[in-house]
Amino acid sequence: MRTAILLSIFMFTFSQTIFASNLSADDYRVFCGYEDALKDPKIAKLSASKQWLKVAKMAKMKKSALQTAVKNAQAVGDSCAAIGKKMSAQYEQAIKKVLPGRVQWAQLDVSDPAHIVAGVRWVGGDKKKLVEEATLLAVKMHETAQFSKTLALRAVVPGEKAGSENPRIWYEATMASERAKNIDPKRIKDFANSRYSRLFDGVKCAKAVAAPTVLGYRRGPCAGKSM
Repeated sequence: MRTAILLSIFMFTFSQTIFASNLSADDYRVFCGYEDALKDPKIAKLSASKQWLKVAKMAKMKKSALQTAVKNAQAVGDSCAAIGKKMSAQYEQAIKKVLPGRVQWAQLDVSDPAHIVAGVRWVGGDKKKLVEEATLLAVKMHETAQFSKTLALRAVVPGEKAGSENPRIWYEATMASERAKNIDPKRIKDFANSRYSRLFDGVKCAKAVAAPTVLGYRRGPCAGKSM
């Protein structure tokens, strides 16, 4: 089972670069798998040179490529967790600028290096602009965390406290990160409630938002998707 988990981490391929550093998502994924592999008692007892060979074989890559990935990662942080924490902090800083004063939570879930989830929770403003705001956030989330696989978005009702564990939700949805490439930031106001709304999955809306008249469409983005 452990070997299968490690292989799933090693085998998932990315090509994007994480933030402004030279660390690619491939490097990060491989480094996390390498770090985890060294926790295996059978590998830990090997000499350093044999460890490189063993882990490289598990990752189905050349030893030199593995060493380069580890070197690139260690230039950013001394552990997989440290790098994840740094990335999440940079992500949060960038996302909070999209809707100043209204983003309550923005974080990366890096528990699975092969499937990173970028999440955000913000306070809704105008009901008619919820999907527009979600689309705007999705663009920035993908742009800031291009290595993420899934974007998870949630808007809460105005006045909801940031620390609330069971917030009153206005809108929530997910999006495959790659789909955000199909959004033209300059056309969000024109197509948020129509063309771009179809890029989201698992859409759920509060009844106050789901009414067709709220968004001005007989079959708006929330029609039939109330909680």
